Amino acid sequence: MKTLKTLLLVFAAQSLLSASGHSATALIVSGSNAGTNSLADGESHDPDWYPATYNLTVNTFYMDKYPVTKALWDEVYDWAISNGYSFDNIGGGKDADHPVHTVNWHDALKWCNARSEREDLPPVYTVNESVYRSGRSNNVVQTSAAGYRLPTDAEWEYAARGGLTSRNFPWGNEIRHSRANYYSALSYGYDTSGTQGYHPSHDAGGAPYTSPVGSFEANAFGLHDMAGNVWEWCFDSHPSNPWRRIGRGGSWVSHAIGCRLGYRYPLSPNSAGHHVGFRTVRSTGKQDQTIAFAPIPDQIATNVLELAATADSGLPVSFTVSPDTVVTADATTLSFVGSGYVTVTAEQPGDDTWNAAPPVSHTFAVLTEEGFVDANGNNVCDDWEALHWPGGDAPATVTIRGIEMTLREVFVAGLDPFDDILFEILAMVRQDDGEEGVLALTFAAATNVPGRLSSRAYAVQAKSHLAYQADWDVLIGNIAPTGATMRVEFSDPAPPPRFYRLRVRLP
Repeated sequence: MKTLKTLLLVFAAQSLLSASGHSATALIVSGSNAGTNSLADGESHDPDWYPATYNLTVNTFYMDKYPVTKALWDEVYDWAISNGYSFDNIGGGKDADHPVHTVNWHDALKWCNARSEREDLPPVYTVNESVYRSGRSNNVVQTSAAGYRLPTDAEWEYAARGGLTSRNFPWGNEIRHSRANYYSALSYGYDTSGTQGYHPSHDAGGAPYTSPVGSFEANAFGLHDMAGNVWEWCFDSHPSNPWRRIGRGGSWVSHAIGCRLGYRYPLSPNSAGHHVGFRTVRSTGKQDQTIAFAPIPDQIATNVLELAATADSGLPVSFTVSPDTVVTADATTLSFVGSGYVTVTAEQPGDDTWNAAPPVSHTFAVLTEEGFVDANGNNVCDDWEALHWPGGDAPATVTIRGIEMTLREVFVAGLDPFDDILFEILAMVRQDDGEEGVLALTFAAATNVPGRLSSRAYAVQAKSHLAYQADWDVLIGNIAPTGATMRVEFSDPAPPPRFYRLRVRLP
């Protein structure tokens, strides 16, 4: 499973220009996101249009929360034509708060430069080292100036994903009219809208059937309309044709297939349709920083842990921890009050010179013997033993009553034989982001076990931590093994990972 290499924060930023322009921005903190692009039945990947995998890394930048509206376009356009700019298109829009459309790639670049100059920011786009203000050029240079610009292809996709990995859309794997303005059809398994065709709330008054920006819920980064409404120009050339530019996000007339996060649409930079618009981004003008965490073991068997982390900037790093049923924190000192998973997150918010650092988190297992007690203070595990996470396919091996067993993909927290035929395993099953946890108990050889395992019943119970033995939830009963292996699959993958109590009765 692909996971984020870095956890991310998004902060609301200042509003720019007039309120009617819907020009609020979000700060997208530097980081990486890698994963896969899924397929429905009958679909295939294309390395240029819809690649099988993606790997995105960006620096910190500001991005408009909404596509550029007709109102904001007009404000800047009117200033621009009075200050030496010319455009191929005047720009269209169904209403002031709808996205501007019918602007080509060149129009968008020149508009970005005009917006920058109007706000006393350095313009980004140049042709032959001169500010790009008129005409069309295939030799436009995107400089590192701190003014407004189009997002790169990687910036757009990274921001649209909102921290999610391997998902079709900014909110998950399915799309419907309650989420976006697009053309719904039953041809795609991930299009689950109850209404088909154009969006029923926005199909009046003649085409284009755009919707007011912000009509639908934002993604986790605070960005609206990252799927549907209008295609959005990116600066980059399309991989399939260097003379075409990348369009992202789909539009009011697009089917679900075009609204997927991994989909790149090739657009002629000279074309201007009523389904194409754009949004702008801007560099912060600050330096990015990262946090380096002092190593923390995957397993802690002590009652106290000292934390240490440093930021590139030299600014102080703060820590947050969870859950409070297992750990308490005093500045950099952690005290463990029970056994379970602990997550520690280091943060550095930045200052006038440095961008906020991407938070860094570590999750580890705490296995203090004091944690395995019941409400009366009695030790739950008479033969308490802690084993490591098996690496790769290497199993952890345990022996009870002379019978050797192996456990795969499980952290054995404790072993507690009650008598000659009944014992209990306390375990934490590895469960990550939507994947099912699996507990596989394998006896080394069927001949080592008297009688047939399949003639006995097994019970599995679970709870979130082991501080007290009461209130276990029964998940599965009467589990029959196959041969010498008993495999239990859990379909409740909600994080954080949970402890499981497996009671096994031998013949």
